[in-house]
Amino acid sequence: MKKIIMLCGLLLLTFLWGMLGLQYGNHAKDITIQRDLQTTSKTDSEIRVLLKNDGYASEYHADICLTCDKDYKIREEDSQIRYKAGEKIQITPQSAWFAKGDVIQVFSNGGWFYFPELERAEENIGYEGSLEIRKTDQGLLLINVLSLENYLCGVLPGEMSASFPMEALKAQAICARTYALQQQEDQRAKEFGADLDDSTSYQVYNNRQHGEKTDQAVKETAGLVMMQDGILADARYYSTSCGLDLHRDLSEESVFAAFLQENQIHSVEAEEPFYRWKTSIRMADLQEKTGWETIENLQVIERNEKGAVTTLEIMGQKKNTEQANERINGEYQIRQFLALADPVITLQDGSTREGWQLLPSAFFYLQPVTEGDFLTGYEIYGGGYGHGEGMSQNGARHMAEQGEDYETILKNYYGQIKLVKYSS
Repeated sequence: MKKIIMLCGLLLLTFLWGMLGLQYGNHAKDITIQRDLQTTSKTDSEIRVLLKNDGYASEYHADICLTCDKDYKIREEDSQIRYKAGEKIQITPQSAWFAKGDVIQVFSNGGWFYFPELERAEENIGYEGSLEIRKTDQGLLLINVLSLENYLCGVLPGEMSASFPMEALKAQAICARTYALQQQEDQRAKEFGADLDDSTSYQVYNNRQHGEKTDQAVKETAGLVMMQDGILADARYYSTSCGLDLHRDLSEESVFAAFLQENQIHSVEAEEPFYRWKTSIRMADLQEKTGWETIENLQVIERNEKGAVTTLEIMGQKKNTEQANERINGEYQIRQFLALADPVITLQDGSTREGWQLLPSAFFYLQPVTEGDFLTGYEIYGGGYGHGEGMSQNGARHMAEQGEDYETILKNYYGQIKLVKYSS
């Protein structure tokens, strides 16, 4: 009897031990899964890039021609079709793929997608990751979904020449990464189902072929971003400055004009063609290309602290209205308005440029041109190329050539920043 009782007790203990082991074994498994998920969340994040049509004219495509260098498949709802490497397909809003829904996805295992009919600066540029194509009333939206770091490898060749020193390219990679994550957080392109697009409205992507040197700059700065006051820094950048100093207030008209006339040979960009430029506009040309019957005067009303014109007043008479005066706000809008006079830009090296849709920058002052008592136009004296916010790319190049590293370059243009590994 005692043996039977002992045997039953042993069986009961074995059962309880098994249940306990099962419970804690599953719990341990759950912990392992959680850890794996935590690790995954810190890996290279995805980014959604809206690919605009030819010439970046619109977000919408009338049709899309695509192929891939490896086998690929198109998935819609609960079905998918496979295609061989090199097989070309044409997608339109009427395609059978949209029979069950307005979104199709295109996948390949490590393949590169190509768009033979999509015009960019260079031909045969491949796109990594996957594709999402959305049917809308306005046309097709084409979104490239890929890792952030691979996206940056497609950004750098279009935003900075591979001939620049490596430290300048690294600075550019950090700027581009910070900027992309800013756009992702701000959700500027949310209405298109994307984080940003591939044009100058954000930063140019896959306009030129990838390069070994630019890829290296991305790899050697992997994950690094600029933080300021606990958030991502404003990471805008542009081509060439006019010798700007973060510690100098150039908002007064006379102060800025004097600054632009100074001999600033000490500036790292003093020899750049766009460092100083000039042009002239005729009132008659401006009136012909705008909605103004007469323009009697132009006046700079406001500049920001760096000296860029932010408000321009036009005095005169608009066509078919009683309006006499109007103010244009925003450096971009002002540059666009003055460029309507079809100015010829003369750079400081004596070369000229025509066909501008914008003045090179808003860092300029106006000098009236008169015939007798009549104002006939203006001489415009300016400096720099671009909006003037953040890092000057040519300035970064010259600093790198003088031996400065990427951290010194970035702090020169963005002030008190910290370089950290990004974590969402």
